[in-house]
Amino acid sequence: MLNNLDWRQPLWLLLALQPILLYLVLRFMQKRRQQGFADAHLLPWLQIKVHKRFWQRLFSRDSAYTLAWMLFAVAMAGPRVPDTSLDKEQSHAPNNALIDIMLVVDLSRSMRAQDIKPSRLRRATLEITELLSMLKKARVGITVYAGRAHLFVPLTSDKKALHFYLQDLDQLQLPTYGSNANAALDRAGKALLSVKKENKQQYIIWLTDGDFDTKALNSTKQSIQTLVKQGIKTSILGLATPEGAAVPLAKGGWLSDKGQGVVSKMSPDLLDELSREGNGQFAPVSDDDADWKKIYQNGILQSHNRSNQTDAQQWKELFYWPLAPAVFLLIVALFPFPVRALFHNRNLINVNSLMLLSLASLLFIALVQPVFAADYKSALNQGIEAYKKADFGASKQQFIDAILTAKNDQARAIALHNLGNALFQSGDYASAANVFDDALRYAPKQQASINNRQLSIELLALLEKRRRQSQRGNFSTPNDNSNLMDLPDQIPFMLNTRAVNLLKVSLPKLPDKTLNKLLARGMQHFKLMEGDAVQLAKQRKQQQDKEQAQIVFMGLEDKTSRLLWKRLFEVEEGFPGKLDSPKPIPGIRPW
Repeated sequence: MLNNLDWRQPLWLLLALQPILLYLVLRFMQKRRQQGFADAHLLPWLQIKVHKRFWQRLFSRDSAYTLAWMLFAVAMAGPRVPDTSLDKEQSHAPNNALIDIMLVVDLSRSMRAQDIKPSRLRRATLEITELLSMLKKARVGITVYAGRAHLFVPLTSDKKALHFYLQDLDQLQLPTYGSNANAALDRAGKALLSVKKENKQQYIIWLTDGDFDTKALNSTKQSIQTLVKQGIKTSILGLATPEGAAVPLAKGGWLSDKGQGVVSKMSPDLLDELSREGNGQFAPVSDDDADWKKIYQNGILQSHNRSNQTDAQQWKELFYWPLAPAVFLLIVALFPFPVRALFHNRNLINVNSLMLLSLASLLFIALVQPVFAADYKSALNQGIEAYKKADFGASKQQFIDAILTAKNDQARAIALHNLGNALFQSGDYASAANVFDDALRYAPKQQASINNRQLSIELLALLEKRRRQSQRGNFSTPNDNSNLMDLPDQIPFMLNTRAVNLLKVSLPKLPDKTLNKLLARGMQHFKLMEGDAVQLAKQRKQQQDKEQAQIVFMGLEDKTSRLLWKRLFEVEEGFPGKLDSPKPIPGIRPW
């Protein structure tokens, strides 16, 4: 435990040196006085020294004062150790944040090789099915590529839909020959970024045999590095053997290039290097679950859990260990009494015992009271830190916690004022005005709350005026705040009666740039509130369309479905008509 000892305010430890410094100063002054009284060689004849035993010096009043002072200094420095119990709880707590995983599947001709049974591509389908069985809270999409990349399955958490699409994966025929991994990684990254949320971690798992043109290696590294900068990690599942195999053709025979048979091989070192560039893991395909254990469980899942752990270290406070004996020693030093009297005077025992118990209780309550308010101070400080970082959503929650844990009106008024500031900065001027009004109920003379409340109400009125003028096509200058006293009859915000009645002065003459910025922020907040109903209806419509599409696809036979995908990919690549066979792309190796 002592190896992990930490101090909240270590400078307070310097206070423990005060008794030592005072002792040295007093000794110095005593010697100065003695030297002024007599010569140094005569002092031993004039001084009368009282020799005390060791235990008398140890249990003296001065020793009690000194030790109590040092213990108080240690307590004020705030000794603490990491709270491992909380870490264990967090490690076992379920993580509700979603993971976005985009599978990038190589459909080049080399994936038809059979050094991995039954074939590389068929094995890729089986491996994806195995991965889906492990996933809990995750959305998965599939990007396929040969000469060009195509989005086969958008991100979805519907495993039934994913299994349905996987039935066609090893039979898909893309319109172009080749192995353009760069385009596939870029396409997958764009698909992930288009749905990126703050609470989601995003990953790419690239399923490939690693048989691509080494001339494009630098471009592939750059694509992976770009993904890392965008917060997307890339792991690789190798679907080939280092020995390799010949590439079969659809009509029989084997693929050849310049009169030589093509043997497709995997370079584990190269794929491992690329995965390290992507801050991910590489694993060759295996017959057991060792491949997904390395890539998913020990890679993606652990990285996801680490990134979702709180940055704030949880501590177990130890200040009360030095505090309790310090209070006791202080009482003993302030109220000394003869030890022998304890055994002869019963009244003295009762009186002293009562005095000691009462005083110890009062002092302990007085000293520990700030600790009970630690939750308030912690929430307030964390809210201020989030506010400084412009994370107003997090700061609002912290300030609300501070309000709930405040122990007096002054603390509550401060927390309410800060909550009002956070609401103001997020553009919610109506709620900000009401919160500033609540702050003034606890601190009526808090001038900052008065000013901010007034500014919130004025901005709210001006914002509504701007909205109505824009609907009529009538615009005013930024600081034209005439007739602001006449609030609209149906203002679309909730203001209490007291806040409206306090509208007595006009807006200060703010710079046009500042005022326009504040009004734009308020308009954005209003649009967010107004758009909730529209967004909900849109989501319902999308869900209905998705369900209808699933019903249609599930009604198609496998062959018809494959032909449909083939035609969709041909249209996507711009081919004017149906292709009998894939087309090679100049500059890209056709396997």
